[in-house]
Amino acid sequence: MEYNFSVIIPNKNNIILLERLLKSIPVRDDLEIIIVDDNSDYGVLNKTNYPGIKRPNTSVIFTTEGRGAGYARNQGIKYAKGKWLLFADSDDFYNVGAFDELSKYIESDIDVLYYNVNSVDSESLLPSNRDKHFDEYINLYLSGKDKFGDNMRFRRWEPWNKMIRREFVGQHNLRFDEIPRCNDMVFSLLASLYANKFEIIKTQIYCVTSNPTSITRTKIKKNVFWHCFICEMKKNVIYDLVHHKAWKSAYLFLTLCLFKNNGILQTFDYYIMLYKRREELKEIISLFKTNLMIRL
Repeated sequence: MEYNFSVIIPNKNNIILLERLLKSIPVRDDLEIIIVDDNSDYGVLNKTNYPGIKRPNTSVIFTTEGRGAGYARNQGIKYAKGKWLLFADSDDFYNVGAFDELSKYIESDIDVLYYNVNSVDSESLLPSNRDKHFDEYINLYLSGKDKFGDNMRFRRWEPWNKMIRREFVGQHNLRFDEIPRCNDMVFSLLASLYANKFEIIKTQIYCVTSNPTSITRTKIKKNVFWHCFICEMKKNVIYDLVHHKAWKSAYLFLTLCLFKNNGILQTFDYYIMLYKRREELKEIISLFKTNLMIRL
C-alpha cells in the first residue's frame, strides 16, 4: 500500500514521550508511522505493549545493533512507502492541525518543504529556546531579503523541520550518518543542496522540546568527536559551494560542546588527536568533495 506521508521515528527507552508524539499524529488512511527501536532496554520497554504497536498503519521495527538515531532513520527510509517523508524525534510532537497544513502540499512538485517550529520544555511545556532563529530566517525569506532561503536551508540542518519527497531521497541516495551525534547534518544539507524546487512556510508544524536527558547534553566520546568533526568539515565543503564561507565553523561549534560537556583537558586532548590524524582527515574530505562534484 502507498501512503501520502511516512513519519519515521527513532526511539530508545522512551515510553511516555513516544506515546505523546503518537497522540499528536492523526490516524489517517494515507499516513503511516514507522517506529524504529534502537535496541532499547526491554526492562523499560515491553515488545508486546510497545507504544504504537496496535495502532493502525503503524510499523515497529526492533533493531539490536544500538547504532543510534541515524541508523534507525535509515532503516525507516528503507521501509517507507509514503510520497513524503517526515522525521520526528520521540521526545517531540506535532502541533494541532499540522497534517491539515501539510496535506496542502501532497500534490506539490517541490522536493523539500521547510516549515516553522516552536519549542517548549519537555516536562513543564513552558517556552524553550530550541526554536531560535526559525522565525528570523523564515521572515528573511518571505520578505525577499534572503531570496534563495539559504539561511533556512543551510543553517538549520535538523531533519524534523522538513517534509521531503521520498522519490527525491531515493534519487540522490540520501542517508543519515550512522553515528551517535551530528548524524542529521550532512543528510539535511545535501537535501537542500540537491533540491531543485522548495518552499518555506511560516506555519509552526512541529514542537521541538528541550530535554535534560538529551544525548546532546552528555559527554562526547573521542571516536564520536572524530566523526562529528568529519561532518563539520563536510558541512564546510557544502558551504563553499553555496558561497557562504562566513558560516564556516568547523572548530567553534564542536569546541563549545566539548568545553561544556567534557571540560578543558579533554578538549585539548581531542584536538591533539585531530592533529595526529590530519592526513586521514584530508583524504576523507577530499573524497567527499570529489564525489559531491561528480553528483552535481
